[in-house]
This record gives sequence, structure tokens and C-alpha cells, in this order.
Amino acid sequence: MAGSLIKIDEEIVTSAVASVSLLGIDSTYDVYMVKGNNINLDTDGSLLFIRTAIDGTEQTTANYDKAAKLLKADTTFGNIAVVNDTFWYLDMILGTGTQEQGNFVSYLFNWNNSSEYSFITNESSFINSSAVLQGYQGGGVYTVAEAHNSMKIYANSGNIASGKFTLYGLKK
Repeated sequence: MAGSLIKIDEEIVTSAVASVSLLGIDSTYDVYMVKGNNINLDTDGSLLFIRTAIDGTEQTTANYDKAAKLLKADTTFGNIAVVNDTFWYLDMILGTGTQEQGNFVSYLFNWNNSSEYSFITNESSFINSSAVLQGYQGGGVYTVAEAHNSMKIYANSGNIASGKFTLYGLKK
């Protein structure tokens, strides 16, 4: 497995930004992986969103379907299922508290294939804005057959205050 991840792009956020774009997705790899580490947002109760993008311009149409399990340390799990939304989210409810922090790994499939829908799987763990440990596992599909060469990550309210975002290609 050594050497099977090839770093393509990385953005390290040290002061607030509205969004992060990861560029460089092409037909070189069939599957791409995105990691987000030590993510903090600057507005309490904000969520982290993901969209497909073409040349850094996000696709905002209502073609994002998603389903997931929300795992909660303080209560029972939750189910999430949404069709025809304008984004995917990682359900990381973060904010300005010092312990509020999230991490995620996403895998991108068919991202640069204009004949197929783009798929994503997401796994995240985070301390939410109520200081409770939670996890999220799910996936989604962008229901338009078009090629995407980038992705955009942003908060639904406020900015990304800090974090490290890395795009890898999985060696064939």
C-alpha cells in the first residue's frame, strides 16, 4: 500500500476563508481521496459543505442526493436522507469553541467522467458545538453526468477558521 496515495493539492487554512478549493482532478486516477484535519469554523453551529466544481467554480444546482448515519456519543444514532439538494454535507456541527474540531475522509468516484454521475463517500468525526463527540458515515451522488476537475469545501454560515485539506489520487 506504500506509495499508493499521490498528493495532488493541499490547502492549509490559518486565518478565516470563505471556502477551500481543491484542484487537479483529471483522468489520471479512477478514485481520489480528500482528507480534512483539525477543522474549525468561526461561527457557532455551522456545518461543513462540499460541492463538485469545474475549474474551481462550484456546481450549485439541486442535483445532490445524500444518505448517511449520524453517530452520537450522547444519544441514539440519526438517519439522514436528502434528494435534490444544492450540496453534500459532513454534518460536522462546529463553531468557535476551543474543543470544537472536525476531521473527515472522502472518496471521489467518476469525478472526471462526463458519461457518469459523480459519487462521494464521507466519514467524519468531530466534537460538535455542544462539546459532544459525533461521527458521520454516508455518501452521495451528483445526478448530472458531467466531468468535474475540482471540489469546493465551505461552511454554511461564516468561514473556515483553520484546517488542513489534502487531495490525493489513488494509484491504479
